[in-house]
Amino acid sequence: MRIYRFLRTLPGLEDLRLDFRASEVGVRESVTIAARTTVTGQDYLAGRVWADSVCHSFYPIDIHRPDGNGIDKTHLRHGVVPTVPRDAMVPAGNPYAVVAGRCIGSDQAANSALRVQATAMATGQAAGALAAMAADRGTDVTGVPMTDLHRVLVRSGAIVPTLPASAEV
Repeated sequence: MRIYRFLRTLPGLEDLRLDFRASEVGVRESVTIAARTTVTGQDYLAGRVWADSVCHSFYPIDIHRPDGNGIDKTHLRHGVVPTVPRDAMVPAGNPYAVVAGRCIGSDQAANSALRVQATAMATGQAAGALAAMAADRGTDVTGVPMTDLHRVLVRSGAIVPTLPASAEV
């Protein structure tokens, strides 16, 4: 609560709301942003390639049963490699912010797969690059062309999705 009260004193966070808090630190399901795009479990299992894909993901959906009696696991079909869209990393009301890791906009099923370290690292690298490029260009993060972002990420050793032909670049 001390952190919450402190955050509310910062400019732009006066209306910060606490909708949920976990009973202990490190709970695997925590909070996701209300993003410009929400990745669903259906999107994830289908291997959707978003027009603004920043990275791949690979982990199966694994939802811990609320009764504590095991895990419901759904593996990806052979050859299916989901992607993560930039707009799932951008809060709906603020195109000047970008987030990474397990808080990206996703439903419970997709989040159970997107929360893992490899995807968190890939989205973190993309978020950092997006923020730097947007600041350098004097635009919001959605104003950075995806082809430019991909070029920077590849130069840094990232593996990036091939964008659909219909993607705006």
